[in-house]
Amino acid sequence: TQKWVKKKFYEPHKKEELAAPYFFLEALPDDNPFVTDDQWSAWKTLDPINYDRFIKGDWNAFTVKKQFAYSFNEAKHVKPCQYDPSEYVYLSFDFNVDPMTCLARQTVNGQIRYIKEFRIRNSDIYEMCDVINAAFQPYPVWIITGDASGNNRSALTKGNLNYYTVIHEKLGLNDNQNRVPATNPAVKDTRVVCNSVLANFDEIIDPSCTYLIEDLKYCEVDEDGQKMDSGKDKHKWHLMDCWRYDHNTFHSHLIHLPDTEEIEQ
Repeated sequence: TQKWVKKKFYEPHKKEELAAPYFFLEALPDDNPFVTDDQWSAWKTLDPINYDRFIKGDWNAFTVKKQFAYSFNEAKHVKPCQYDPSEYVYLSFDFNVDPMTCLARQTVNGQIRYIKEFRIRNSDIYEMCDVINAAFQPYPVWIITGDASGNNRSALTKGNLNYYTVIHEKLGLNDNQNRVPATNPAVKDTRVVCNSVLANFDEIIDPSCTYLIEDLKYCEVDEDGQKMDSGKDKHKWHLMDCWRYDHNTFHSHLIHLPDTEEIEQ
């Protein structure tokens, strides 16, 4: 917390001004002789800010700005990457009345590559699937994830089908190619995963993904790490959400998120 607990106990303690009857004792992982080398290695997958916060106990380890993707570095992460027909293509969807969006990604030799974005105004899921099919020749093996709300029936589809039923039919998928979660992940939770992957793993984004890059640079969260109202531009966050969903489904296993019980043990 950045509120009264920090002001009443932590800040006076760091200044050596905490007076009786109060006392503050730090108990950190490096005080614990039973922490294993494997645990330390796993914690190293966290981005620097969350490592300082969770592992080193630094209550000041918060982003200066409210940028969601605070580990994003355009010079490091934006590089040309080509479609490799021999590898799976992972599609992550976000369903909005306008625009509808999708992000295509491959992982090649361990490198995470966001190769193409789709952002179609005044469209529907049928046109989106047609555009995706036309963009990849020869056809790849698709794996899909995305907005869990797409599992609900929609009046915007023919026959009141859900979006993923249409996607399955249009892209010729079977059930094994579906990785859509039952519910959408919280923004706060995916923020840690996304930034840790950016900081510690080889991830690049093709320069053609201009809307995703824009979102990574400018989308913000509030002080609690939740999504802020995009206000000035109602079309922001959509490619960011595709990116978040993809990380949550396929990359969260790369990051070891410590909990209180584990650190105490």
